[in-house]
Amino acid sequence: MISHRRALLFALLLIVALGAPFTVAAGGGGSSGITVEVLIGFSCISGTGPPQTQVVATLRSPQLQVRGRVVSKSHRNGVWNACFPLFDPVTYVNGGDILSIRMGDRSRMIEVPRLEPRMDRVHDIIEGWAQPKTQVDISVTHRISLQRSKQFVFSTTSNAAGRYRVDTTNRVDLIGWDDVNVLAEHGRDLFAVESVTPGMQVGNVSNDIVGYVNNGRDLTIEIKNRFGDSRGKVTAGPFLGGAFEIAMFKKDGSALYPLGHDTVRASLASDAVMQIPNSGLHGNASTNMVRGRCPPNAPFQLLAGNRLFFGTADAQGKLERDTSARVDLRRGQELTLWCQFPTGDIWQDSNVAL
Repeated sequence: MISHRRALLFALLLIVALGAPFTVAAGGGGSSGITVEVLIGFSCISGTGPPQTQVVATLRSPQLQVRGRVVSKSHRNGVWNACFPLFDPVTYVNGGDILSIRMGDRSRMIEVPRLEPRMDRVHDIIEGWAQPKTQVDISVTHRISLQRSKQFVFSTTSNAAGRYRVDTTNRVDLIGWDDVNVLAEHGRDLFAVESVTPGMQVGNVSNDIVGYVNNGRDLTIEIKNRFGDSRGKVTAGPFLGGAFEIAMFKKDGSALYPLGHDTVRASLASDAVMQIPNSGLHGNASTNMVRGRCPPNAPFQLLAGNRLFFGTADAQGKLERDTSARVDLRRGQELTLWCQFPTGDIWQDSNVAL
């Protein structure tokens, strides 16, 4: 079972993602009486200590160069919050950074663990680094379809070197775009990181490919035609937090568009291979019928008239939706279709109703 404080920080991952105020419950700990709670990859930290006391937080690189400093004050219950610069440029708290916290005549220095996981969606492995002999909790939100998801929680203990590793095979088959949150409790300090299983999204006749790759890794994307001939290849990275957006261009500077029957292969996973469908998205404003095409038996999400429709394509990849019960289509209204491959990768098609 996950303790109340661990459950709280898992909830905070969602709160921060939604932009809500960042606050945590009080708790003591350590000879200094100062505790910290850190979401790695974000700018804000929080913790507890003496009540109504000035807090000076200093962020340093692993080589001890000062990256940022912020002054705050604890509340009557001892809880404090502080944010390093959020703009121009943003100062993120990264794994390996050193945090110094001073509250009155008390102080602490904390090394932020490199908690960011490396995820292998083919072999269902999640691994990374924490402090040695530390309990690590991992929450996986598995995307069963583009409408349904299911959460799984795993607990393990890092070894003497700080390495943690979880094999999810017996409980969940990791796919692209699954959410993976990792939390480590070291003494009374809490560290957490939010990440996404490597995956990509490719748009119809769009040279803009987005997705996630394991943090710190380069990424190569190659497009081949139906005969297996390379149409172009792009390598980029590493990327902040693993999130990438790559604009595909040929060597002569012209845009490289993935077309129907092309294959898009990415180095983010050995199974990251998408055979691109032919575009087939059409909407008829007079009949309120929308037809499209996905990979065979693929879950889909359709946006029509600001309403979402979900379903599964048939064995030939065809889909059809009558929107009249919820949306009266108008000519020129935008239509967007997302199709989920078995690997979790996504293909997007767009058009307007006619």
